[in-house]
Amino acid sequence: MSNLDALHARAKALNLHGLLAHWSEAAPAGWVEALIDWEEQERGRRSLERRLGSAHIGRKPGRLIRFHLDASSTTSPKAASKRSLASSRIVGTKCR
Repeated sequence: MSNLDALHARAKALNLHGLLAHWSEAAPAGWVEALIDWEEQERGRRSLERRLGSAHIGRKPGRLIRFHLDASSTTSPKAASKRSLASSRIVGTKCR
């Protein structure tokens, strides 16, 4: 595979349809390889930026929910088996 064939494959993978439509005119120019390099780098940068933004890394949750069990429900296995969801309380506190 020649260098021009490799560039053509990279342009096709990037969906650069305008460049591919005028490939015979643009291919001999020295700027095609630089253009494809720039496009790949920019797409990679934007992809990483988008993934980091949607990952919510380093952000605090809006609400913190803590579960508290009644002390009597944890004293014995028999009492623990009788514990129901109604005997638990949920306390919501704001994180700051």
